[in-house]
Amino acid sequence: AVMLVGELLIFTPGVLWLGVAIGLEKAVAFGLTPFIAAEIFKMALAVVTVPLVWRAIRH
Repeated sequence: AVMLVGELLIFTPGVLWLGVAIGLEKAVAFGLTPFIAAEIFKMALAVVTVPLVWRAIRH
């Protein structure tokens, strides 16, 4: 959930600012949509690896 909040904090102002220049619909199409799959992959990777790293550090 924290990563999602972070992503929203990064993408929201960026897409809104891009929307000022090219319109909101195009800003979402070019400034957000192409990155959704990579962001989901990054969050899934963190969900898997962070607990493993924490366990390894604790032992």
